[in-house]
Amino acid sequence: MNNVEKIILMLLLLSVLFLGSVVFGAVDYSRDPSGFTIENPVSFDVSFDDFSELCDASWNWWSIYFLSEIEEPALEIFSEDLIASTTKNYIFVENLPLVIYTEVKPACCAIIDEDLECEDTDPVFEYNPAGIFEVVEPPPPTLYAFTTADLASTTAYISDIFTSIRSLFFLAGGIHLAFYVIKRVIRIFPM
Repeated sequence: MNNVEKIILMLLLLSVLFLGSVVFGAVDYSRDPSGFTIENPVSFDVSFDDFSELCDASWNWWSIYFLSEIEEPALEIFSEDLIASTTKNYIFVENLPLVIYTEVKPACCAIIDEDLECEDTDPVFEYNPAGIFEVVEPPPPTLYAFTTADLASTTAYISDIFTSIRSLFFLAGGIHLAFYVIKRVIRIFPM
């Protein structure tokens, strides 16, 4: 491969990378908590530069859409939060059903024949046919959780208490033994 071909290939790769970032860089999305196994509530932060990047002019509102294709039948959920087309940034806080979700997308909404209609649209924020996150029940609350450091310090404290009162045990045992010996000695010598 000569230098001209290398330059053309580099320019082609750079233009593909640049165009990709232009097309998808205008819509930002993040999820908190991140990771696969998460608990409710889940926050989705969505922002964009231009409403036309999400929806065409026939839609008045936007929202967010969740899909679980692992469930039979597939579970489709639209957020109850409807955001005006003029709002370009919103944080959705959702309490989702306890399932594995495979897709998160924006949704375009409008009132058509006095009914609210919503339709999922591109771009896809997150997608994986095996699941992108699973919402699980939080663990049951505990009255008090001991750490190993707490347990070690408590055990050391109990040991110190027994070391401190050892002389008291010897004294109590010694007094009893002393009275027993005195009683026996008195019996040996008649009066």
